[in-house]
Amino acid sequence: MNPPKSSPSKGGAIESAFDSPTFKLDMSIKVDAPVGAMSISPSSRDVVLASKQGLHIVDLDNPYDPPRFFQHLTAWSVADVQWSPHASHAHWVVSTSNQKAIVWNLAMPSHKAIEHVLQSHTRAITDINFSAHDPNTLATCSVDSMVHCWDLRAPRRPAVSFADWFAGATQVKYNRQNPHILASAHDRYLYIWDTRMGARAVRKINAHTTKIYGLDWNRTRPTGIITCALDKSVRFWDYDYAPNDTPERIIHTSFPVWRARHTPFGWGVLTMPLRGDTSLYLWDRRRTKSATPDVPVTRFEGHTDNVKSSYGGGEAGKETTGMTIESFNSLLGA
Repeated sequence: MNPPKSSPSKGGAIESAFDSPTFKLDMSIKVDAPVGAMSISPSSRDVVLASKQGLHIVDLDNPYDPPRFFQHLTAWSVADVQWSPHASHAHWVVSTSNQKAIVWNLAMPSHKAIEHVLQSHTRAITDINFSAHDPNTLATCSVDSMVHCWDLRAPRRPAVSFADWFAGATQVKYNRQNPHILASAHDRYLYIWDTRMGARAVRKINAHTTKIYGLDWNRTRPTGIITCALDKSVRFWDYDYAPNDTPERIIHTSFPVWRARHTPFGWGVLTMPLRGDTSLYLWDRRRTKSATPDVPVTRFEGHTDNVKSSYGGGEAGKETTGMTIESFNSLLGA
């Protein structure tokens, strides 16, 4: 695509994301670094790309300007990066560095932007997640099987910790409706934790036959959650019910699933293959067996290597995308 003809810096400040000169444009942005993780700002204007060299902040309204760079040379690949979803704390970005989580303050000069270093895990961190309810609350999980919940006002040690003790944790996610509930994945098991209930899990579900790689809470049901795994399936759960660890529904795919996420509106689920396929797939979770549920609604192609992250942006706990509600619903036949 050609560079936008105008930008907020040249034509004045914009009042809405819909007024952005790049809002409805497709584009490819090349960064000369092996990017391992990505996240988007709560305003949806900026994207952070994390690599072994540090953080690259790309302004989507001016995508061809050089990105702002925060140097942090490390020998370890970045497992995850998360931009705080809260507008009140939009200056915070957290990234992983082996067994440490680094809290960056983007309001500070680049050479001294590290505000906190969270150290408690004994093995590499595999996932981090901000609470959608409290801007000072962050969860991390690690190969050491531990899940730590941090209060960033007192970052010297975790506020609460949970553990499986046998299997390393691959994912941790805070509930979007209940500030006390979070979920973590350990091998093929899904754990539901309540920060008010001590170290005992609220529920343990034998969710898959192979290792779980992705979790995502339902956006409207407090007890609804999906999991995905190497067994080529996405499974829908109601942890308050699920008799005999029976899922509400299963989507079978032709590939091991690396991530599965609810779309920010509508009834869609987006899946990312682990290997062998560089596309993204959109599914309609309303379809029944009689409506061939294992056929995706559409496929997004463009990458030439495995996709590691896929994000929309929006307010706290509510990701959105550049796709309009009308065009999205038309894909799902709504």
